Amino acid sequence: MDQTNLQDEQQALQRSLKDLANIKFALDESAIVAVTDASGVITYVNDTFCEISKYAREELLGQTHRIINAGYHPKAFFKSLWKVISGGQVWRGEICNRAKDGTLYWVDTTIVPFLDAQTGKPYQYIAIRKDISYLKRIENELRVLNEGLEERVHERTARLEAANRELQETLNLLRESERMRETFISALTHDLRTPLVAERRALDLLHAQRDKLPEKLQPLSERLIKNNADLLEMVNKLLEIYEYEAGKIRLLPAPVALFDVVAECLETLQPLAESKQIRLLNRLKPSCGSIEADADQLRRLLVNLVGNAIQHMQKGGGEVAVSAQDLGQAVELQVSDNGPGIAPEVLPHLFDRYFAVQQTRKKIGSGLGLSICKMITRLHGGAIRVESVVGQGTDFYVSFPKQQPS
Repeated sequence: MDQTNLQDEQQALQRSLKDLANIKFALDESAIVAVTDASGVITYVNDTFCEISKYAREELLGQTHRIINAGYHPKAFFKSLWKVISGGQVWRGEICNRAKDGTLYWVDTTIVPFLDAQTGKPYQYIAIRKDISYLKRIENELRVLNEGLEERVHERTARLEAANRELQETLNLLRESERMRETFISALTHDLRTPLVAERRALDLLHAQRDKLPEKLQPLSERLIKNNADLLEMVNKLLEIYEYEAGKIRLLPAPVALFDVVAECLETLQPLAESKQIRLLNRLKPSCGSIEADADQLRRLLVNLVGNAIQHMQKGGGEVAVSAQDLGQAVELQVSDNGPGIAPEVLPHLFDRYFAVQQTRKKIGSGLGLSICKMITRLHGGAIRVESVVGQGTDFYVSFPKQQPS
């Protein structure tokens, strides 16, 4: 071999040694490195190994890895590991070790066997490890969190199941209550309304023959007929309230000319108004337009409001007026009277069911008419309110959307 070739080989060898030194430096800086002989005795450890294990290099050399065994893994774990590497295969896995001060740490480990060229058996092993303790801590925290979460889920599920049982019991009670109400309404219809209708027929016959009665008894038939009519009206209103609450009332919205429907209602109530010498005024213009509403329900509401106003007013000199105001997307109807007014303490309860205003010693109404007006308004998506000054009169304001939702 000439001098030139020898120099080339030396240079190549130096480069290889330099490359190996660089690789070793890189491993030492980035990983935990240990080298053992074929029997597993430690022959080399880098500074990072000493730092994480807290053993001095002199304490580790000549020892096996049992010195850092944490006792976490079963013997079968290391037996399987040794079987793999002694067979010349690379082993990869996670190992829990114990440092000199007793603290545990986890390493992601790769053990590479170096094989003898002649025998094919390992003559040394290099273990390259990476500290994953922080990952294990996070993993453990997540596990604890998940266990706590599962426990909370079980607790929440148990509470939800208990709440569901209570809800079911409440639902059963409501169903029983509804059944009882259905029974009551049925009894109300059959046991009260039917006899009252039959009684009215008998009273009409009596009234037709009143001339044959003694003079003192002749006015009795009219009073009986009036009392019968009042009772029948109260029963009918109770039935109507039930139908509203049970959702049995369904709107049939269609364009309704406001001027015309107000005129119809005032015409219906004209005889009652004339009997008390009260003027009824329709202040709407024929061209005021229409709204989408259930015409029958709207008439019912207006007849209730105007009829109440007439009944609560003294005979002679009074007036009840109906007007309207365009609010853009809605129309507000106003029913005004110049009657005695309503006391301030009464106003908050005016739409309560069975609340009847005491204008005099005589009770006026059943306390259901205004409650029905409120229900009709709500069915249309509107609102109703009242303003009143004692001695000056009362104003009811009812707003209706111009169009009903489809």
